[in-house]
Amino acid sequence: ATSSSSQEDLVNVIRVLERDAESARDGARQRLNEELQLQMALWASAEFPVHGSALDALTGPVHQLQISTAAPELSQTQAIVLAAAEDGDAAQLLGALAEAKRFSTVSVSLEDAARGLRASEEAMLTWRCLKLALLSKDRHEIQVWLEQATEWGLNVPPGINEVLQHLKELEERDLESFQRQREISQRLQFAEEAGDPELLAQVRREAVECGLIAGDQEPTAPPSPGGNEGHTSATPAPPAPEPSAGDQGPDPGTDEPPPPPAPEDSRTTKELLEQCRRRCLDTTRCQTREDLINLLQSPEPPVAEAAARSAPSAPAPARSLPSPSG
Repeated sequence: ATSSSSQEDLVNVIRVLERDAESARDGARQRLNEELQLQMALWASAEFPVHGSALDALTGPVHQLQISTAAPELSQTQAIVLAAAEDGDAAQLLGALAEAKRFSTVSVSLEDAARGLRASEEAMLTWRCLKLALLSKDRHEIQVWLEQATEWGLNVPPGINEVLQHLKELEERDLESFQRQREISQRLQFAEEAGDPELLAQVRREAVECGLIAGDQEPTAPPSPGGNEGHTSATPAPPAPEPSAGDQGPDPGTDEPPPPPAPEDSRTTKELLEQCRRRCLDTTRCQTREDLINLLQSPEPPVAEAAARSAPSAPAPARSLPSPSG
């Protein structure tokens, strides 16, 4: 609850910063329009004397300045500056001003106004995206826009590092829960295939505890062994592929023939589990049918603890009684 309230307070602070940056952006745009009007008048006066309505056209609002063949006094670079200003792209405007400085005089105050507009736009965009990342609780997006704010020299409000640490802990907790549910899901499928009611009940209790299934959900019925002692439930082996021309017989350069393919085990999971228990083998780590096969084929399989404790010790050798004298 404390982390949620601190995150909500942080979002409210960033909302205020976003509104302040938006107000600064509007003021920067107004200043840029005023400086651009003065710049156009400066360019016009440097080319030819301006009188009457021509001066009014050059000093009017930026969006009313039209570029056409009727104004030959405007060079191509000056026209690009006007087009960038009308589009409201501060980055493009700075590039156009840098190009115009090579051929004509550009006011320093106009460049400062363009830089101020770009800084205010970047600040508004950064705060807005950081706010959205906090609302969506996206730790990686928060980190990206936090670095962007630092790069632009913005004062990041305190508490954001604590929010990042809290989100990281939540991600780790969710990952552990997902891995736990995945493991229990595999064990539950294994218990259903084995048809063991005791094992199925145990794994199902664990599945309910971790939220994998609901408490009132009935477990899936284990597969029926069928009429041939469970052999009909086993999946038939796919047909062997046709041998290619290069596989006809052993290699002439070698004396040993290739090893024969391993026979397919047709026993069901239930039969394998019963055989492991008859041999008192430890099946606690077995989660698939292949695990049971490997356990049975192991040269030194682990023995269950209960079977090891209940195994009778070797009887002591009988002592022979001395024969009676006489």
